[in-house]
Amino acid sequence: MMKEQLATFKSQLEEFARKHKNDIRKNPAFRAQFHEMCAKVGVDPLASNKGFWAELLGIGDFYYELGMFVLLSYMF
Repeated sequence: MMKEQLATFKSQLEEFARKHKNDIRKNPAFRAQFHEMCAKVGVDPLASNKGFWAELLGIGDFYYELGMFVLLSYMF
């Protein structure tokens, strides 16, 4: 049961990221909220399958990680 719920959640999170890809990429406030939402439920986009989020959001790993580093340094 729990495994099915986690699979459903992952699928819905992926769909949300696809649907809001442009906002996540271009809007720093939205991107921060997306990252905060992921953190609250224990999902770390940088620790997910290698390159998964970068591929999903259409950006290279280096720039994605650099952007997340900059974003997180301002958040904390």
